[in-house]
Amino acid sequence: MTATKAATGYGSAFAIGDGNTPETFTPIAELTSIKGLKVKRDQMESTTLMAAGQFKQYAGGLRDFDAVGGVLNYFPGGADEAALKTAYAVQRARNYRIILPNGGAWTFPGIMTEFTPGDLDPNKKMEANFTIKPASALAAAIAVPMLAYSNPLNLAFGMAALIL
Repeated sequence: MTATKAATGYGSAFAIGDGNTPETFTPIAELTSIKGLKVKRDQMESTTLMAAGQFKQYAGGLRDFDAVGGVLNYFPGGADEAALKTAYAVQRARNYRIILPNGGAWTFPGIMTEFTPGDLDPNKKMEANFTIKPASALAAAIAVPMLAYSNPLNLAFGMAALIL
């Protein structure tokens, strides 16, 4: 029996690019979860008048990504809030990066569509949510060799990029 390679998301990070060349990515420090990338494809009905078994037929259309998001511990006036508000204020796409615990990363241009400080409850921690709509294809970077979890933002070196 082969041992599983399953792992948790512990050690993942989400970072915002500064738009400079070379680009520097600043992580959101108090991130508690990341809603990852979901790739989908439109479908076009292409049924003919002689379709086998009278079943509809489909052809693949354009690909798209669902929104990416995250939840963080919210500190009003903190650096994370400032970075997210700045990203939200920009009306054009900027680069974002999801860093995986194995050293890989997904870098994508996106538009921040939502920044929501959460509900205030006397018995719960304050949280904020953000949502980003990927604006085009992403570059999936696979780090070679695997990088240490303690320094996940040095992913610009020794990578091959794939366009999904």
